[in-house]
Amino acid sequence: MNYCGYKNVDISVIYHNPDIEPGFYCDHNIANDEALTLAVRAVDGIDVNALDEDEREQAARAIEEGYIYRDGDMLYTKFLVVDGEDAEKMWDVSDGLSAIIRPFAETIAEKTAKLLRSALMPHLYGEYRYANMLFSEVTRDAVINALIDCACCRHRMTASSASTRT
Repeated sequence: MNYCGYKNVDISVIYHNPDIEPGFYCDHNIANDEALTLAVRAVDGIDVNALDEDEREQAARAIEEGYIYRDGDMLYTKFLVVDGEDAEKMWDVSDGLSAIIRPFAETIAEKTAKLLRSALMPHLYGEYRYANMLFSEVTRDAVINALIDCACCRHRMTASSASTRT
């Protein structure tokens, strides 16, 4: 199969981003999803001037849905792209992440605990685990969205070498 110049494309939701409308499900045919197709085509960048009117409308939709971003006259994929041969390396990243995040996590935990103590009535302190789940989700979303924005500002995390072309 040849899909936008790739012999195999696997799209997986590994993180729920509140800025992207959930649209993936079993049997989702990405070949019929014009916004996703444009996002796959934009892995190496697409010049906006090379798009016809219909493609520009799809690009606007793909930007709105969080699949691509625009940098000047170029469109780029806004999601993680990994070569199938390198998929296991993505899990190696988490090994080094703990040491980097630890000092920030401690600061966030101190500030979160202070906020919780000020917001919760004393008889609810025993329900701290529920508030903790709420804050952990907000914290995770904020960190991941900041990483996505950071990576997009630097033209993706080497996405141009990240997929197998046919």
